[in-house]
Amino acid sequence: MLVGDKSECAVDIKIENNFDGWVFGTYLLWVRGIPIGDDYDNSVDLKGCWNWMRDFVTYPENRYEPDLYDMDKRQVYLRLATSVLPNENPSGFAKEVYEDTTSRFHIDHIGMSSFNRYILLLVKDEKGMERLVWRESYGDIQDVYLSAGQLESVFAEAVRLLEDTMVSAGDKV
Repeated sequence: MLVGDKSECAVDIKIENNFDGWVFGTYLLWVRGIPIGDDYDNSVDLKGCWNWMRDFVTYPENRYEPDLYDMDKRQVYLRLATSVLPNENPSGFAKEVYEDTTSRFHIDHIGMSSFNRYILLLVKDEKGMERLVWRESYGDIQDVYLSAGQLESVFAEAVRLLEDTMVSAGDKV
């Protein structure tokens, strides 16, 4: 099931197995034609992804901080990752620049095990324009700009379709 447009923003979910209340499959996020996630991980807990996407849409976080959206992608990454992730700063945690950094800006939990190799950050400007900044393992830091509400819209539709699919398969979400 593909929700959105891979050349803009999309979620690609494939259900592989539905067993004893668990729903497993693959989960990829596409932004500007770039896949984020492990397309070989076909044991992603899709109910978990469904829950995280639903919470993302239902309980939006304040992802705006003055000047953060306009910073160089490396600066954004350093401010938001090194203060809360020990492997991103071998000398220990840096001082957390923004309150509740993990819950406000980190969204890699949404993809469950498909995002294990990723640090995925979402920041917004004062008008709600979205910017994803991410790094896979120790690769280059990347970023893309999205329109206001674009990620929320894709996630909301994915939640609806995934729920319909799981319920039609006889599974309660």
